[in-house]
Amino acid sequence: MVPPHDVGPVLGAPPHLSAHITRDGDASVVRLRGALSGPGVPLLESVLQRLEKRGVARLIVDVRDTSAIDPLGAAMLHRAAQRMLEAGRSMTVLRSDGAQECAPASGVPADR
Repeated sequence: MVPPHDVGPVLGAPPHLSAHITRDGDASVVRLRGALSGPGVPLLESVLQRLEKRGVARLIVDVRDTSAIDPLGAAMLHRAAQRMLEAGRSMTVLRSDGAQECAPASGVPADR
């Protein structure tokens, strides 16, 4: 495992949202803390897009430490998952109630 790269508070995001990025083999793991809402959503989306452009095979977004995810945040995670699927890669969202991964065949989120 590569040492963690902490982006700290996502640039320009409200101080209540931070992202901690690590590599684990072919996966990039993004651990969120705070609320995924409002102005933090497009900024986090740009972080995920940069990881996608680097060609990561698997993207894991850990939202277990988020205090809230608003509809814009949920939609952004869905768009990121769709982009990863279209590129033949995978994205998993780790939630406190279990992981959710887009099923490659259907593109429909499926609980693990």
